[in-house]
Amino acid sequence: MTKFEEIGVDRQYEALNAWQAKKQLELSCKLCCERGLRIMCDSCQIQTAHNIVMDMKFPKDRRRDEEA
Repeated sequence: MTKFEEIGVDRQYEALNAWQAKKQLELSCKLCCERGLRIMCDSCQIQTAHNIVMDMKFPKDRRRDEEA
């Protein structure tokens, strides 16, 4: 795991709500693409952490910021 991914994973776990987790993921993806980090999306640890956080910390039935 790269240092970039370590920081991104930490930010996912520190997110206070689903909106913040999504925004952090979007920022990480944007930086990765723009800076040419070449981390494959399907093996990105930030994406994996985001999925875990969204399932465990912010389950769909408790998210207020998503449209039905």
